[in-house]
Amino acid sequence: MVPVTAGMTAICYNVPGVNNEIKLPRDVYVDVFAGKIQQWDDPRIKAANPGVAFPHRDIAIVARRDGSDTTAAFTHHLPRNRPDLARRRNGRR
Repeated sequence: MVPVTAGMTAICYNVPGVNNEIKLPRDVYVDVFAGKIQQWDDPRIKAANPGVAFPHRDIAIVARRDGSDTTAAFTHHLPRNRPDLARRRNGRR
């Protein structure tokens, strides 16, 4: 027997005035969490969601403070998609 589990991590959002489903490609959400994309009307978010009118509002990141396996998985996923995040995380620049 081999114990195996699978899980998912969800990125949830609440953008006042936007009732459409929002698409956040991997390179976009990684840059949101890296602080490189800070506004909902950023050109890269708009390009991934043609026809959606985004407000000029700050993106506020809300996350769990307690540890969990999903938090760990997501935290390790981000720098794999942005090498500069991995360097910062390991104390290198």
